[in-house]
Amino acid sequence: MPVRPGNPVQRHWEVLDQLAGTSPWHEVADEFCEDPAEFQERHYKEFVTFLPYTQRFLYGTSAGQESSQRLSDPSIHVYRRRDIQGVRVTFERGEQPWQFKVAHVDLNFFHDADLVLLAVELHADDLPLNVAQDTLFRFGRAYPAFWDARGEGGNCPHLVEWLAADDTVLAQSDYGSRSRYLEFVGRHRTPCNSAHCPVTTRCLMGSASAMGLRRRTPTRECAVLRRFRTFVSWPPSPAT
Repeated sequence: MPVRPGNPVQRHWEVLDQLAGTSPWHEVADEFCEDPAEFQERHYKEFVTFLPYTQRFLYGTSAGQESSQRLSDPSIHVYRRRDIQGVRVTFERGEQPWQFKVAHVDLNFFHDADLVLLAVELHADDLPLNVAQDTLFRFGRAYPAFWDARGEGGNCPHLVEWLAADDTVLAQSDYGSRSRYLEFVGRHRTPCNSAHCPVTTRCLMGSASAMGLRRRTPTRECAVLRRFRTFVSWPPSPAT
């Protein structure tokens, strides 16, 4: 999906820049706050996970020849949307649903790599261990691997619901719609994503259409959703 056909470097994030004010996506200039006292522990934990050369690649540096300059092209451009404030997950039919707060819904564009990753970060307090494990293993499934005798999507929650700030349901999954998945794969030779997936990228792909960009297959709008990045710490600790 080239923005400028023939150019060696495609800056896909510029599509969102040109639609400022009409798109829910807004660029995150820097996770490192101007006031160091406001830097949070969860950002610190993420930073120290990486080796020094990866730290410099992801975050830049404030010293030496590699000091980051806002006017230059960073390695990663991050765009965030804030309309999705929560998610409600029901792992088994008839069981208690679990509600999570959504800290981030980010698009990470990698400069000169034609690669974009969607990161969805959740948090909740006092989760039982089995729920934390189910969230890590099952929440990030964009489509079922199979269907059991009850017609439930294999390795998937029974129901996933994206929520607005007032708990209005923005979209919900349809893992049990077996015929839709089978027909789609048979027709397009590519996996079919659950009905709740496009809500995180719909406006992005609407932006692409407005800019006259072409999509190669009907599922490209959700291609970045094959995996979510899910963080669950144990034992539970207060959200930072």
